[in-house]
Formats: sequence, C-alpha cells, structure tokens
Amino acid sequence: MKKQNTFDAGYYETAELRNMAFKSVGDETMISRRSTIIGLEQIELGSNVRIDDFATIVVGDGGYIRIGSQVHIASHSSILGAGGVVMDDYSGLSQGARIYSATDDYINSVYLGPMAPLEERNIIKGLVSIGRYSIIGSGSIVLPGIKVEEGVTVGALSMVNKNLKSWGVYHGNPARRVFDKNSNK
Repeated sequence: MKKQNTFDAGYYETAELRNMAFKSVGDETMISRRSTIIGLEQIELGSNVRIDDFATIVVGDGGYIRIGSQVHIASHSSILGAGGVVMDDYSGLSQGARIYSATDDYINSVYLGPMAPLEERNIIKGLVSIGRYSIIGSGSIVLPGIKVEEGVTVGALSMVNKNLKSWGVYHGNPARRVFDKNSNK
C-alpha cells in the first residue's frame, strides 16, 4: 500500500478553477493549492498555465491581471496587479520574482504603507507588460509602468526600473543589457 505524501498539497486543475470566480480560465491550467490569489474576478488565465506553491497574486484598486498561455509562475513569486499586469504567451517568472504594478511614492510621500489612509498616500501605478518568450529571473523585481518586450531574459536578482528592448539579456541593479539574443523561434 502506497503511503500518501501529506507534504504535497497538489494543484487545482482546470475544472475546479472554472468553478471559481476567475474572469476566465483556459485549458490544462493548474494552480498550487498552496498559492494565494485575491481578486479572482479581475484575473484571466490562458491555457497551459502553471502557478506553483506560495505564489501570491493580488489584484486591487480597479486593476487586473491577464496571463497568457504556456506561462509558468514559479514558487514564491508575487504579482501585484493594482496598476494592471499582462504576461504574454510563453513568458514566465522564476522563483521569488516580484512584479509590482503599484507602489508607494517613497520620495514625495509622508505617509507610506498599506495602513496609512489611502487619501493621504501618493501611489504610483502603471501597467506592467511582460512580452512573449520573456522570463524574469529568480529574485528579480519589476517596477510599475515597465514594458519588457518580446524575448527578454532578466538575470537573477535584477531590478527592472526601465523598459527593456526585445531579444536581450539584462542583468543588474538597475538591469542593463549585457547580451543580444537570437530571435529565431
């Protein structure tokens, strides 16, 4: 008799996900039962999406998240979609990557953080767009209003604070283009 692995909570699969309040769910989509997702009504999921353990996906303040097909979001990643986040087909987030589409203005604000009165905070919002065939490396951060074009690789532990041009490898804090990539698909 095979013993049950109580450490593996498994995944919600397409049929279960379609019975939840998501805006839409494609085919063959799987989300870890150990992930946290808030704002289902504003989240669209394509086909063949996998979201792993301890990923956090939150939509608030009128934002949205649109995840294309063939997308992987690795464990401990975060997507905060108050300013809107779009991940195109074949894109992905490596372990611990962070996508912020809204953040406090730490330079021009007196009151900071989620416990400060909303009307007294200066929040910077902007659509974050991750293009086809692009991957955000482990522990990297993408700030509000950033466009990562098609075919971009962001190296681990990078800070993306400006738009990234297609078919390049970027790395560092701030992320800088270090190599060109082959765009043959």
